[in-house]
Amino acid sequence: MNSGSYAQRAARHSAPSVDRRHLHLPTPLPSVRFGARLIPTEFPLPPSLCKEGNHVPGIEVSETSIPGAYRIKTNHLRDRRGHFYEAWQFSELLKQAGHHFLIQQVNYSVSKKNTLRGIHGTTIPPGQTKLVTCVRGAAMDVAVDLRVGSPTFGQYDVTLQEARSGIGVYLADGIGHAFLALTDDTCMNYLCGAEYVHGTMIDVQALDPAIGIPWELDGPPITSDKDAAAPTLAEAVERGLLPTYEQALAAATPPPG
Repeated sequence: MNSGSYAQRAARHSAPSVDRRHLHLPTPLPSVRFGARLIPTEFPLPPSLCKEGNHVPGIEVSETSIPGAYRIKTNHLRDRRGHFYEAWQFSELLKQAGHHFLIQQVNYSVSKKNTLRGIHGTTIPPGQTKLVTCVRGAAMDVAVDLRVGSPTFGQYDVTLQEARSGIGVYLADGIGHAFLALTDDTCMNYLCGAEYVHGTMIDVQALDPAIGIPWELDGPPITSDKDAAAPTLAEAVERGLLPTYEQALAAATPPPG
């Protein structure tokens, strides 16, 4: 249930601290190595994700440690054919998160294992909200607060995304996104709330030690030249590349009526 506007909920969050950074891991799914852990890649869905019968259970939306970033958990309807689930509902995201998310563009990325993409964001305006889901393979998915003046500025939140789980992450304007592909042929789906406008992408260095994302890399990641040359968070602030917290809050306000 929505407990106030996005701005009101964000204001209730405490100042940033290391303790607010956490790794969210759903029930492990088949097997690739993620740091010291083995992540399954072919396995029957766990009972916690499955329901029997003919009623589709819907979705569960929960805010992460970063205000404006939401984790969407799916509930799977299972029968002898396999399983079915709803990945997203406009009304549920509006009710539980207060965001008016209308899809204007759909993107896919396909990545080799150990590919690191991001940190990417969009200037405000125009902004580009996103719902990101892994539809093949597995990825360490990271949301990073790029809103200057936010109580959680520079902090991150990690979600292990695996195709069979259906878990997605919704990112409001001003929140950056990055991921590490944990399997070959990892495919990520992006539902976008606006069409991309050339020249509005923000790039921040995913390996910036000041942000400190625990990628647990076995070796140098595969990156684009653009991502490899991206500025650190401090450099992006100095160059005036990042949106302000106030801009992000204004962009997140649902239209009247």
